[in-house]
Amino acid sequence: MCGIAGKIYFHWKIEKVKEFPLIEKSLDKIHHRGPDDKGYYIDRNVWLGATRLKIIDLSPAGHQPFQNENKSLSMVFNGEIYNWKEIKGKLRKQHKFISHTDAEVLLHLYEEEGINCLKYLRGMFAFAIWDKTRKELFIARDRIGKKPVKYYYNDKFFVFASELKAFIDHPGVSKEIDWEAIDEFLTCRYVPSPKTGFKNVWKLPPAHYMRVKSNGEIVMKKYWQVDFSQKLALSEQEWQKLIYDKLLESVRLRLQSDVPLGVHLSGGVDSSLITALATIEIKKQITTFSIGFEESEYNELSYAQLVAKRYDTDHHSMIVKSDVINILPELIYQYEEPFADPSMLPTWYLMKESKNFMTVALNGDGGDENFAGYPWYLNTNLNSIIKRLPLKKQISSILQNLYTTTKRKDFDTLAKYLLSKRKFSNLDEHLLHDLCHYLPDDLLVKTDIASMAHSLEVRSPFLDQEFIELCAKIPEYLKLRKNQRKYMLKKIAEKFIPRECLTRRKQGFLPPLDKWFRMELSGFIESQLLDKKFLSFNIFKNESVNKLITDHQNWLSNNAYILWTMLCLKNWLEIWFY
Repeated sequence: MCGIAGKIYFHWKIEKVKEFPLIEKSLDKIHHRGPDDKGYYIDRNVWLGATRLKIIDLSPAGHQPFQNENKSLSMVFNGEIYNWKEIKGKLRKQHKFISHTDAEVLLHLYEEEGINCLKYLRGMFAFAIWDKTRKELFIARDRIGKKPVKYYYNDKFFVFASELKAFIDHPGVSKEIDWEAIDEFLTCRYVPSPKTGFKNVWKLPPAHYMRVKSNGEIVMKKYWQVDFSQKLALSEQEWQKLIYDKLLESVRLRLQSDVPLGVHLSGGVDSSLITALATIEIKKQITTFSIGFEESEYNELSYAQLVAKRYDTDHHSMIVKSDVINILPELIYQYEEPFADPSMLPTWYLMKESKNFMTVALNGDGGDENFAGYPWYLNTNLNSIIKRLPLKKQISSILQNLYTTTKRKDFDTLAKYLLSKRKFSNLDEHLLHDLCHYLPDDLLVKTDIASMAHSLEVRSPFLDQEFIELCAKIPEYLKLRKNQRKYMLKKIAEKFIPRECLTRRKQGFLPPLDKWFRMELSGFIESQLLDKKFLSFNIFKNESVNKLITDHQNWLSNNAYILWTMLCLKNWLEIWFY
């Protein structure tokens, strides 16, 4: 795993790029993504840089940027290609390898296949290749969007990085608020791709690549889309074997590591099943880690302990307390875009503390999106996607001032877009929406930023593209049967995890914000949201903010999530625009 960055100047006439301090500063900003090594390459109007977290091949041979034999190609790479050994075996006759890394394999695969290299890659990745012959920068992102790429361009240059903080302060990069993105953030609690919250700063969507030429021409194209239209007519027993075999294979591929590896275990079906399969495959004791809360209604630790005991894992856990005041500035800075998924808090602690025991962690992300695990899937009316957007009703009454600076004034725009694009059944449309939007723009951002901030790599077997493609072929009645969600996955899990973990109510990974904002953090939320500088942005009316706080603290309504969203926005503005 790594942090990557780079820049290309258009219509360049000077002999060579001379901005070494700027390159060093960019790499320092993403040092946490790769604290073990760093390097950069310069070729006239282009530079590429990388910081490296050593996972496979800990020797200096894995140093980036990588170059091919004749140095016509240079590459920086972030992620893991899980089928790299298979690809390497096919390339040995044409190329001499100097390392045991997947990055070097990818570079030579591009040398042979060009853009078509993407169809052979099984894994999570973001990479950039400078093709000296074509005078072209090729940038690509994995199918599901686990690894990020953010960029800015004007008529003079194009700059990119794993995190926008690596270039947002570069000379020539304008740092302005994108008010339309703020509008969308207040609706979703995250900024949907390709926006970032910063005007003219973008993120490359999942399953896309870009070609950036020295003459300023930029081409972007999507190279993959999951297809729900090709259902397979198999018996339940046949489906169970097919799903189990593919998931076990996915787990096996993600157990490759030259550093300590473990599992993030919540006690839910998904992470419990991954723990079971990892134990079966690795055939030795594995490390597991869990996070809980003092408040019993939010605490899942007992379920995680049941699984840990069954598989005799080296289990560790931590109780999260309301330390928001101390960690919020760092949290918001690292997330860098407006972001307010409440589970970012326990996720942050999970990554921070589990790093003490592992450098690579497997998790259960993707189980709900593949097998219809969320409560909203019970309502397969497509409009329920819009109704579950967290702030649609709550926020509309206090957005009047914001609408003086935004163009879009209709929250139903998202609904109209989805309805106009309908191809599949209602349930499959829900699953497709979450795989393409909610998962990459919210859940995977939450995991990537928190994990890489602590130099921890997280792998998700349920998000293997071959597994996703298989799950898209499963008939609906095997995912959602009457009121039972994840029907088929639970049938498979019956053999591996305790019954209590199968029949428990789905809790989600959420902190007790409602209690904290009424008790420990009551004064803090008032001082933050009634801050004069924050209110001067004219996003919210003073009296509306007061009412939201008062009603919540007097138990007249539960406004915890809207208060949290406003709190995150306030701190984002404070960090980047005060």
